Amino acid sequence: MQTKPAAPSFGIITAILLMAGALAPAVRCGMPAAAPAPLPTGTRQAVLVVPRAPGSHTATLSLVELEGGVWRERMAPVPAVLGRAGIAPAGAKREGDGKTPSGVFPLGIAFGYGATCDTRLPYRMAGPDDYWIDDPASPHYNRWVRGPRPAFSHERLRRSDAQYTYGIVVEYNTAPVTPGAGSAIFLHVWRAPNTPTAGCVALSETDMARLLRLLDPSLRPVVAIGAPPAQPAPPTFVPAPHLVEISGPEYVLDLRYNTDNNFLGRNVYAPHGITRCYLHRDAAARLTAAARDLHAKGFRIVLWDCYRPLSVQRAMWRIMPNERYVANPAKGSNHNRGIAVDCSLARADGRELPMPTPFDDFSERAAVNARCSSDAAERCRNRDLLRGAMERAGLEPYPSEWWHYQLPDARRYPVLRDE
Repeated sequence: MQTKPAAPSFGIITAILLMAGALAPAVRCGMPAAAPAPLPTGTRQAVLVVPRAPGSHTATLSLVELEGGVWRERMAPVPAVLGRAGIAPAGAKREGDGKTPSGVFPLGIAFGYGATCDTRLPYRMAGPDDYWIDDPASPHYNRWVRGPRPAFSHERLRRSDAQYTYGIVVEYNTAPVTPGAGSAIFLHVWRAPNTPTAGCVALSETDMARLLRLLDPSLRPVVAIGAPPAQPAPPTFVPAPHLVEISGPEYVLDLRYNTDNNFLGRNVYAPHGITRCYLHRDAAARLTAAARDLHAKGFRIVLWDCYRPLSVQRAMWRIMPNERYVANPAKGSNHNRGIAVDCSLARADGRELPMPTPFDDFSERAAVNARCSSDAAERCRNRDLLRGAMERAGLEPYPSEWWHYQLPDARRYPVLRDE
């Protein structure tokens, strides 16, 4: 298979596209929205905060990112805590109510105690004279100010504990500001795992540091706070015009990367809606010839992997950036070109024939010319039966993988970009 699909076993929340509508009506720029607001234009990264139960001050927090038209998980769900009174319905957040606002909000600057921070977000160090004003009567309400205490009520940003070691400003009620609608909403380090906040979202220091490293301001990140979104219909894969579907009685469809029965133990195709085998028409013509040859002899080709979108390849590389197992998406693989197929053989009734190794075996025994011991001779005969039909049809084997076949003039075919 030349490029092993290493894919995230994501609990990917593709429903982020519905997040604003599935939450209580979103608060946009701090003002109650009359109707659910869409994600801001250009948003490609979202922090998801989902309460564990209605009224609960405990939640989970995860990070998803849009790539190739698919939302994929970058940070698996971790424990978080909310305001002591849970989450406020949209437009109902009030100063001092102990509730966390619900909705979709841009993420602002990062801040903390250190002179620097390992993050790509704009960063500001909090000093002893830095305050966030939470006095609705102050002209500086819901603003960071520096200097002598400028208001009756304020939040000191250089605390005596670790809670603001790392923080991120949630742009709730900031542009414009509505006095009394709530202030000083941050993501920050929790006091303790089950201790609620006054309205912020808090998580462990380790998880907060990791989140800061992953957030990318070029992706216009937001935080979506509220009830779990309804799941949308599964994504539908639309093949490029020169890709054709491989199907018929000559085949057994068993796309291993559309299951967890692969060396990753993860389904990497489901988030992309890939449930069928597609190949470039030139490769499809040769595979069809081989399949007809074998079918006439009472065999069927088992399809393990075919065209693989480049967006999947990128996800694979993020999980396992090792070219021994996964092709670097910067170069692409022949699966990304649509000219390679991973396959095996089955009898007419669909039962697979024994082969020298399982799929995605990385030992020397998986080589197309590996010798078999006497007690494994049948396995080598089955492998060679497949190879003979494929080579007669004009497909060449990959030396280290008996199951991988491709067009011999691969570089004539460009990597197909689905992003």
